[in-house]
Amino acid sequence: MPDLESKNTWVFNTEDDGPKWNLFKSEVILRLVVFLIGLVGLFAIGFAIEIIVLIVNPNLLDSESDLYIQGLATVNTTQYLILIGIFIFVLWPRLFELIKRFRYWKHVIVGLGFGVAVIGMTILYNLVVSQFVEMETNANEIAAESMITQYPALSFFILGLVGPICEELTYRFGLFNMLKRKNRILAYIISSLVFGIIHFDFTGDLVIELLNLPVYILCGSLFGAAYDLCGFEGSLTAHMTNNIYAVILTLIEHK
Repeated sequence: MPDLESKNTWVFNTEDDGPKWNLFKSEVILRLVVFLIGLVGLFAIGFAIEIIVLIVNPNLLDSESDLYIQGLATVNTTQYLILIGIFIFVLWPRLFELIKRFRYWKHVIVGLGFGVAVIGMTILYNLVVSQFVEMETNANEIAAESMITQYPALSFFILGLVGPICEELTYRFGLFNMLKRKNRILAYIISSLVFGIIHFDFTGDLVIELLNLPVYILCGSLFGAAYDLCGFEGSLTAHMTNNIYAVILTLIEHK
């Protein structure tokens, strides 16, 4: 199959131009499967790991225990490594095509720009909202910060690299691309909302979670725009830029 990007490096979503398992003859089915693996798989894997951890040592998941951060890191690391392993298996015929797309340096640079835009948008949002209400860190960020301060190298690898890969495959390569085949606006709206909701902790302080929800939705929109313009390499670069910045900033603040 011809590589459309050899003629135009700004063609949308040319990762369609790659081999796939015979099971996924329909590109839409492939994208749906990838999305469901990322969405359902992450929670299912995490739930299974938590049960195992509770059997081995309940203190690892007791928020009052000194071992809680160790347990949190164990669950997060294991579930993301298993998930990315599943993605590699499912996307194996397509995997090298996705990796080769990073040779389009213009896409990577644009993705970097989107990552900076996400960081700037987050800072601006927090500054504006803090003028009216006291902004507090939500449960998702608290857990990440705790893991980063205690396990910086592991956090850089999981939160800065592996996590973004899994999420971009799930919500942009999978969900966004699938929906865009029907309607581009629908793809932006639904993928951004889903991305925001999966970062929403329904067991936490609902006021804090609701105040932080718009940031995740906006981040999802910008990652979607990076994907729409440049493909997987654009959105992944943007996502990694944002997450690596967050890891480094947390380390500096807790030094």
